[in-house]
Parts: sequence; C-alpha cells; structure tokens
Amino acid sequence: MKKDKIKTQRLIIRNLKKEDCYDWLEIFNSDLVGKYLIKYEKLEDIKKLIDKKIEKYKNLKGSSFSVLEKDNKKVIGSVEIIFNEENQTAEISYVFNDKYWNKGYATECALALIDYAFNDLNAKKVIADCRADNASSNHILISKLKMQLIQTKEVFVKNLNKNIVFNYYEKTSNSF
Repeated sequence: MKKDKIKTQRLIIRNLKKEDCYDWLEIFNSDLVGKYLIKYEKLEDIKKLIDKKIEKYKNLKGSSFSVLEKDNKKVIGSVEIIFNEENQTAEISYVFNDKYWNKGYATECALALIDYAFNDLNAKKVIADCRADNASSNHILISKLKMQLIQTKEVFVKNLNKNIVFNYYEKTSNSF
C-alpha cells in the first residue's frame, strides 16, 4: 500500500510538496552535497526538479518524500523509493542537508523505508547505490542497514559528463 507519510522517532517522511523548494535549494546548493550529486544553484531549477518528481510519481508505485525533523518541521532531506512490481524490488535513495550529517538521520530514514518496502509494498528485495568515494553512505549501507555489496561499476553520468564508480547494494526480505 502506498503511503503519504511515514513517522520515525525523530522524523516525518512525507510526500514532496512544491513549498519544499527553499529547503531543497539549501540541500542541493551545498558544496558538500554537490561533491556527490548534481549541484543546483537556482531556485527556478529546484522548482523544476520538484515538479518533475511530483509528476513522475503520480503513476509509479513509489514516492519522492521530503524528510522533516519532528521538532521544528524543517525539511532536512529528500528520499525516494521506487517499487518495481514485476521483480518485487524496491530501490531507495536519500540525500540530506549537510548541516544534519552524522546525526543518524540517514540511517533512521533508510530503515523506515526498508521497513515500508518489505511490510507495506511486499518487496522481496531492497536495492540502493552510492558513489564508491562516498565513505559515509557506503558505511551506512553496509554497517547500519546491513546491506550486501553486490557490484562495483564505473558508469558514465550524463549530467556530470564524466565516469563515476558506483557501489550497488541489496537486502533481501529474509535478511530483514
């Protein structure tokens, strides 16, 4: 079953809204985040990105969420889950405002998405990837989420116009 909101101890993970654009700009305009993802410097570009994501998930079994701190309702991150019914696989991804790194939010959020994938979407497998040079995300995926590294592969990233090495991970429902 598709959810509009997931709550954890410290977070609210809810459907993306257009008004999240200002906090998203703060996230995606960071040099630290930009080291691993595409950097956005203009509010207009963030608004287009959000519109694109909202439209994309209208017809998909999955969601693009904003992550808010429960205490102050500030958007501190973005997560996505895409469910492929054919092979019963859910793909998760996340990005957080660098001011909120090293506080356990990515782990807390990803664990909630994994739980949602297995218990609500009935996924048999959850997959994720991250850049091989992103030590923190690799640590979360292996040590905190107990995902298995299944492949390391160099991929051409069109938006960045260069090859980047990615690690690919999976977790099966019977290891959850």
